[in-house]
Amino acid sequence: MPTTISAADDRSSLIQALTWFLFLAGFFSICARILTKYFLGRGMFWDDRLILAAEASLVGQAIAVSTSASRGMGKPQNSLPKETVDKVLQADYAGTPLFLLSLALIKWSLSSFIRQLSPTKDIKYRIDKSLRMLVVLWFVSAAIVGLFQCKLPTPWDYTTSHNCIDRRSWWTYVTTLNIVTEVGYVTIHVFTFRKLQVSRRRKVSIQAIFAARLLVIIPAVIQLHVFRGSYPSSNLTYDLWLPTVCNQIVACVSVVTACVPHLKPFMESIEPDNVVQIGDGNSSDSRDAIIRGIRLREIATAPPSGNPHSSPSNPQHITV
Repeated sequence: MPTTISAADDRSSLIQALTWFLFLAGFFSICARILTKYFLGRGMFWDDRLILAAEASLVGQAIAVSTSASRGMGKPQNSLPKETVDKVLQADYAGTPLFLLSLALIKWSLSSFIRQLSPTKDIKYRIDKSLRMLVVLWFVSAAIVGLFQCKLPTPWDYTTSHNCIDRRSWWTYVTTLNIVTEVGYVTIHVFTFRKLQVSRRRKVSIQAIFAARLLVIIPAVIQLHVFRGSYPSSNLTYDLWLPTVCNQIVACVSVVTACVPHLKPFMESIEPDNVVQIGDGNSSDSRDAIIRGIRLREIATAPPSGNPHSSPSNPQHITV
């Protein structure tokens, strides 16, 4: 029989407030990114489309979390009837693949941006390609396991663990590969700018902008620790609240750090330069085969040493 609960034992309102606050933080970051590119006269590229798709996925995930909280997530399980517990778990179940999809789309957006910065097929290109394939495998495997985590016809009901997978092992897999791929993308970004012919101070500041992506790892590690301590649980609807909030923090930080390199201070330090077209140019996809080169503004004011023919009126362009 359900029991009366005190306000101190009810985290449902906190879950909803944090979920929408963190979602809006990511949403406004994307708005700033898109508006910055618009006012600087830059077009929409695949990295922008992918980040918008990720935010659309996060809308659905936030709705699922909010629905679960309104039905009883964050409240002690013994205070809820069995039917309500079932609805809480159904909403949580619906939000999980959307959460995974949003993280995968953000990673693919990072990959697309890397290919714009360094279109040449060097070692960075091959590492990026490997990371893209790893993200695909990670998302597909994690989503399938999540969708079939418990015995049919109620795959969302993990109140009886003997009918379900080991959720601790599953979340360990999900979070560990999330961290590994984040480290990989940060490494590629930093090495892409490592050989730029600019002042050391400028180079460090540019690399720091991309290294900020490492901030995703902090909540991801906390997320892993929290998830491993939350399963198995005899008070599932209440114990879900902290892992759920950790998911929202990871998603928010992931979106925000993916948008930082596209904000005005950084975008004003780069200019579109050589445009390289790949393919035969006759297909309907030829427009998507246009890859931007970039150069730093400082290069236009300082010709390379040893080249007497260079001058400020004939700036040297370096594509990275």
